Amino acid sequence: MKLEFTKELKDKWIEALESGKYTQGFGSLIITKENNSISGKTEHCCLGVLSDIHSSLDNKISNCKTRCMNPYNFIDNALGQHVRSILVDKNDRDATKAVEGEYPRDYSNVLPMTRQLKTVD
Repeated sequence: MKLEFTKELKDKWIEALESGKYTQGFGSLIITKENNSISGKTEHCCLGVLSDIHSSLDNKISNCKTRCMNPYNFIDNALGQHVRSILVDKNDRDATKAVEGEYPRDYSNVLPMTRQLKTVD
């Protein structure tokens, strides 16, 4: 299955990150309130949001069979492993401050890079 990082997908991802619908999480694609999220809500890292809005991606890495792709693999294939590594680092960089309540948790640390990502069209 070949998935591409299109302008439409990029715009949809940015819109989702800016929407206020998601709370930024750290260290996992999704952290539920039952699994000790910091905010007491379900939290998504930036790549967890991408997977949530793209029907061909799956946030359940351990349950992913041969016909699905997780967002880590998608970004690696579409944009390169270095891009994924930088996005994850930017997303998780201030996790300690978030635990202490001193971080906005609004994806403002990853949005500038996300806006600059190259698309296939």
